[in-house]
Amino acid sequence: MSHKKSLQESVRNDGLRIITKRVSGTKKVYLAVTALVGSAYDPFNQHGLFHLFEHMAFKGTATKSARDIKKILEQYALINNASTNRLETTYWALGVSTRLSEISNLLFDMYLNPSFLPDELEKEKEVVGNEIARNFDNDSWFATNTLMGALWKDNPLGHFYTTGIPEELATVTSDTLSGAHSRWYIPSNTVVVATGKLDHEELKQLAFKAFPLNSQIVSHTTWSDEYNEKLEEHEIIIERPSRNKAIVLWGLKIPRLSEKEEAHIEFYIRMLAVGMGSLFWREVRENRGLVYTISGAHGGHPKLGKYLMFAAETLPERVGEVKELIHELVTTHSLQDAAQFNRVKMRLTDLQSVSPESLDGWYNLIDAGMVKEGWDRETFEKNIRNERKQIKATRLEDVIALREKLIVPEQMVSVVLKPE
Repeated sequence: MSHKKSLQESVRNDGLRIITKRVSGTKKVYLAVTALVGSAYDPFNQHGLFHLFEHMAFKGTATKSARDIKKILEQYALINNASTNRLETTYWALGVSTRLSEISNLLFDMYLNPSFLPDELEKEKEVVGNEIARNFDNDSWFATNTLMGALWKDNPLGHFYTTGIPEELATVTSDTLSGAHSRWYIPSNTVVVATGKLDHEELKQLAFKAFPLNSQIVSHTTWSDEYNEKLEEHEIIIERPSRNKAIVLWGLKIPRLSEKEEAHIEFYIRMLAVGMGSLFWREVRENRGLVYTISGAHGGHPKLGKYLMFAAETLPERVGEVKELIHELVTTHSLQDAAQFNRVKMRLTDLQSVSPESLDGWYNLIDAGMVKEGWDRETFEKNIRNERKQIKATRLEDVIALREKLIVPEQMVSVVLKPE
C-alpha cells in the first residue's frame, strides 16, 4: 500500500501546516485544527486558562452566535468536539466529505475568531467548575493524577490542575483570553489535519483563505523529563468516604525509547497486562478472582516524558494481596511463554495492518507523529514502514531485555485509593 500518493503536507511561508490523508472506501472526512499550546502554559495563578479556549470556541465568533454555531454543527457535523491536553488544543469534526467546505469554514472561524463575550465567559466558567468537580469525584481520575504528581514535580505531566481551579478561573477576563489568543492562535503554531475522502488542494485553499498571513512566531518552553530525579514518595494511600471498592496503581517513569524499543514495549504491555491472554488476567482475575478490572498502559508525551502504569479495582480487604501480586508480575514474574509471545505478535501485526483503515486511526497516527513529534511527511512515512519491520523482527528475548532495563523497583510508586 502506497502512502506517498495519499498522504500530503503543505507548509505556508508563515508556518501554517496542512496535512491530509486520503482514505479509500469512505464517504466521510475527519477534520481537526490544533493549536500547539495547552495547559502546560497556564499562568501559575490562572490554572485552566487554556482549557477555557475549547469551551469558548462554541460560545460565539465575530460573525456567529452560539446558536448559529450549534445549528451549523447539527446540520453538517456527524460528530464534533474539542479537547485540551498539556501541549495541544484541538477542535475537530466528522462529516460527509461533500460538507468539507461548510465544516472547515466553521471550525476555522471558531478557532480564529472567538468572541469571548463576557456574559458567555461567566456562564462557561460555571460549566468548567462542574467539569472540575466531576473529575475530582472520579476515583480513577484522582488516583491517576495523584500518581502522576508523585512521578513528576516541575514537569507538566505532574500538574494536577490541567482542567482548572475555580478560584483562579474566576480572575480570567475576556481581555485575558483575547491577549493569549492573539499570541498563540497564529499560523506558525497551527496544524490542520484531515483524513478521509478529500482533496488536499481543496482543503489547502480553504485553510489559506481562512488564515490571514501572519509572520509572528511563538517560543515554546522545554521541560526536563525528570527521569533521573529522585522520587520523594514511593507509597501513597488515599482514603475516601462511602466507597465499596479500592483502586490499586503502580507506576514509574521510563526514558525515551529507540524505534526498536518502541516495538518491544508494545509486546511487553500486551503480554503483561492487556486482554484475557495477559499475565494480569490469568494470575490476578482468572486464577485468583481478586479483581474485576485490571490493566496496564504506557503513556505520556514525546516532548515531556513517558511512563508505565498498572491499575486494578478490587475489594478493600484484598488491597494488600493485589498490590503485591501486581508488583511481582511487573518486576520478576517469568515472561518465558513463547506461545503467548507469538499470539501477541500476530495480534500486533493484524492491528498494525487494519488500524489505518479508519479515519480516526489515521488521524491518531498523524497526530502522534507529525503533530506531537513534529515529523515531516517523509519522516512519518519512514517511521510507519520501520514500525512494521520492528514488529516482525521482535524476539521474546528482546521483550525480556527491555523489561530488565525499564522496570527498576526503586523507581516505582504505588497509589491506593480505598474507603475510609
